Amino acid sequence: MLLLPESWRSFASLEAGFGDRASRPPDETTRVHQVHGNAVISCDELAPGEHRDIGADALVATIPGILVAVKTADCVPILVFAPPVPHRERWVAAVHAGWRGAVADVAGAAIADAVRRDHAADTLLAAIGPAIGPCCYEVDEDVAAQFRRVGLPTIDEVHKPHLDLREINRELLVRAGMRPENIEVCGPCTRCRSDLYHSFRACPSEGGRQQSWIGWAD
Repeated sequence: MLLLPESWRSFASLEAGFGDRASRPPDETTRVHQVHGNAVISCDELAPGEHRDIGADALVATIPGILVAVKTADCVPILVFAPPVPHRERWVAAVHAGWRGAVADVAGAAIADAVRRDHAADTLLAAIGPAIGPCCYEVDEDVAAQFRRVGLPTIDEVHKPHLDLREINRELLVRAGMRPENIEVCGPCTRCRSDLYHSFRACPSEGGRQQSWIGWAD
């Protein structure tokens, strides 16, 4: 089953979705080596397939027919696009945001790329997909401290702090200039529903990943 905000379905030529264990992604997605940072890479000149020699966590495309994709198994997948405007360059991004990427603000880096291309941040639409939830994401104090240092929230529990990575990334998108009402959160906690989604925390030895992708057909 593919997840997508209902409001996005009005964009007939948009190809996008958050995959799960059962879904098969399109064959023509373009992917790179995810390094848990905040680098943004344009995929306009890259052939479909996985480019292991390129390290980045935000993939951008401005040419119709290019589908950019990220793989996750508890980290946060974010899909963002600029609604089409006549005589304006198309723009989509697929973002992989683990805890290191969140601290480095990879979501904000993706929005900054759109702004550099003359798309207003407050016109962009974003969806945050299935990822580990605050119910299950216990972290060590040194990890939580890195979030506090950059003004991002942690959930202080009796034994160890917890993180709400999807809410953190939603806040980062708003900080970057997006309207809160233009950001939707889709799907459950991946660890709670590891029957539907690959989850590193639930099954660390399994090694599976689901893809999330986005692009314009024309």
